[in-house]
Amino acid sequence: MNELYAPIREDAVALYEGRQRLGELETLYEAKQVELKNAGNFRERNLGGLFGGDKEKARTCKGLKGELNDLFNEKYDQPSVINGTRQRLYGHSRKLAYSEGTDERVIDKDRSLGHIKELASRDNDGRSSYMADSFRDLGYEVKEQSIGGYHPGANVIAEYKGDPSSDRYVLVTAHADKVSNFCPGANDNASGSSLILELARAAKENGPKVNMRFVSFGAEETGLNGSKAYVRSMPDRENAKAIGAINLDSVGAGNQLSVLISHAQSGFDGYSEYVGTGYTTKWVNELIEGTGKRLGIPVQRMDWSRGNSDHDPLIRNDIPATTLLRRQNGRIPNYHSESDKPEGINPDQLAEVGDLSYHSLIDMYRSRNVYSNLTGAKSVEDIDTLLEQMK
Repeated sequence: MNELYAPIREDAVALYEGRQRLGELETLYEAKQVELKNAGNFRERNLGGLFGGDKEKARTCKGLKGELNDLFNEKYDQPSVINGTRQRLYGHSRKLAYSEGTDERVIDKDRSLGHIKELASRDNDGRSSYMADSFRDLGYEVKEQSIGGYHPGANVIAEYKGDPSSDRYVLVTAHADKVSNFCPGANDNASGSSLILELARAAKENGPKVNMRFVSFGAEETGLNGSKAYVRSMPDRENAKAIGAINLDSVGAGNQLSVLISHAQSGFDGYSEYVGTGYTTKWVNELIEGTGKRLGIPVQRMDWSRGNSDHDPLIRNDIPATTLLRRQNGRIPNYHSESDKPEGINPDQLAEVGDLSYHSLIDMYRSRNVYSNLTGAKSVEDIDTLLEQMK
């Protein structure tokens, strides 16, 4: 049995008992306030005999105030104790996911390159249609979502349900559109689109016990309009089911595999105005870095001062997210140019991103589900039952 189960149980029990204690402290504090009020709430100076000289009542009130102060201090400190326990539990949950994960390579480089060549030959409407048809060929039910306005293309959504016991899921996204018909858009972003098709195939073939949602966005190049339409269409509280998201953008060439840490909050990238959060989700970035270490895939951190990507509308809708991309000498190769052709794609570098994404999504689902289930446990017996189911 994995040695991490023992500290996970210890943290989960401590968290449950800490919350119980906080509830008890709230009740005791309120009761002690009432008791003090009923005792007359004599001030300490009443010990000198003022107001009738009821020294005994004054001593009682002084004692009650001391007890009330002790309860207040413990009640004040308890949330930080709970938060520390919560952080330890998540750390152990993430380590458990890493330790039980695999380093299997799942991406078919030739198949990915075939998707890129086909996408590069199409306009934006054709690229969306290709994504929908390819998901269907893999056996998925597909939802095509109109973006609205004059934007070409559509959002294409497919879901893999490997864990029917849960309605939670992880997201992997990529925009299918290119900046213009003069630009083949092989790296930006047929590369990311090819990988979400490969990830969908790998999930079907390998059957991991996770739920994944694959979303191909349209109209990213005109101002993230596809991802904005996607989050606008989400039912109330649907975002709470989304554990986290990895967005793939320009991942087919460049020797620097990077996770986006921060980006410009507003500006003009030569094609569209953008206003964003200016950041990605820290724990998602750290999880990807941890998975990369297990796989032997180095991941750099990147600050991007010029633009934005489809992770941003997700974050603005309370879905934890980040973007993976590749750079060469600090720049995205062939960015928005006529030379962004399939010949510029490095199949090995492309597959590396896909393998990292596949295992990061599984690690994300497993670690956050373990964490969420245990933090929601209603008793120590619930904790033991959940842990037994995990083994």
